[in-house]
Amino acid sequence: MDDDVRALLSGMSTHQAGHLPVVAAFLKRIGLPRAVNAAVPSEMAIDVGTFVSLMVLGTLSGRSPLYRLAKFASSVDTGLLLGVEVPPGAFNDTTVGRALDAIYDAGTQKAFSRVALAAASAFPLDIDRTHVHFDTTSVSVWGDYPGCEEVDDPERLKVTYGHSKDRRPDLKQFLSKMLCVHRNIPIVGGCESGNSSDKNINNRVLTELSAHMASHGLAPGAFVYISDSAMVTPANLKAVGDNLFISRLPFTYQEADRVIAEAVRKGAWTDIPADPQPKGSRPRANYRVCGLKVNLYGKDYRAVVAHSDAHDKRAQRKLERVLAASAEEAGSVLAEASGVEYFCREDAQAAAERLRSEGSACHFCACEVAEKVTYARGRPPANG
Repeated sequence: MDDDVRALLSGMSTHQAGHLPVVAAFLKRIGLPRAVNAAVPSEMAIDVGTFVSLMVLGTLSGRSPLYRLAKFASSVDTGLLLGVEVPPGAFNDTTVGRALDAIYDAGTQKAFSRVALAAASAFPLDIDRTHVHFDTTSVSVWGDYPGCEEVDDPERLKVTYGHSKDRRPDLKQFLSKMLCVHRNIPIVGGCESGNSSDKNINNRVLTELSAHMASHGLAPGAFVYISDSAMVTPANLKAVGDNLFISRLPFTYQEADRVIAEAVRKGAWTDIPADPQPKGSRPRANYRVCGLKVNLYGKDYRAVVAHSDAHDKRAQRKLERVLAASAEEAGSVLAEASGVEYFCREDAQAAAERLRSEGSACHFCACEVAEKVTYARGRPPANG
């Protein structure tokens, strides 16, 4: 090997690209750097859109932390992935922090919506009516977070204790919210305080969404709002107005029990075609529905009662376990009571009344007081 080839090889570095060039091509197609820069103006040497692109590439490479982004940049070909050769030192923690501060100051939801709009434009969705899905989830964190404690500022994000959806009530948390179309394409996203109520978050989203639609001349019915049972409150039903929505009526409403009982009594069910290929190893479930009406706060709404035969089997197994436990408990109560004798009828009747009122979860005790004749030892006296 001559000196020229040896010198050429010594100045070369190798990188394992993997799937990242495909990700970079998609980022370029949806115009992510351009959308971020339009929402987050900055005078930094490296624009914020480039920082965000590298963060996305780092996350999709299997990394989850934002720190040590410079080390990740040194392991990839930035010229290939970002379209411009950037030295790894440009992504040190200080400049990454400045980029994140710029995004926060400009508004995270604004930047997210810009990117979502650019992606939706690059991949047009052919739909007659937009179905928007909204939900929140809790993100648990470790640490004290003294800068995000309970404060009087309502606009400040609070990392604090709240209802933990991932079953970690011992950890502080914040909420992540997402509004999606086509079930999983996000168009609006953001964070809420860890103790925020889903009902209040739904109300703000509905109010903003309705106002945004009206400002663009869209009449009620232009979208169908889909959310969980936290949506069903007087304020949220008022905010949704004449727009269509799909939600689940919680059983805190008496109308939920009433409409289910009415569906069972009428028996006017309509079979739903079963999924020919159920997910995983689950057996195929058969569904049937019954359409009725419920009245909430003086207004009628359409209700659909759904029945699943798979749910019947689970409920039957649960009922059998409850019945077995109740029978065992009732048997132990009766065994204990049957071994007690009373010396007067009044005491026995009082004990029987108490036993009738106790019972167990699914059983009750039917008691009867009987006299038991006891003879003394020896020959009976002449007078009987």
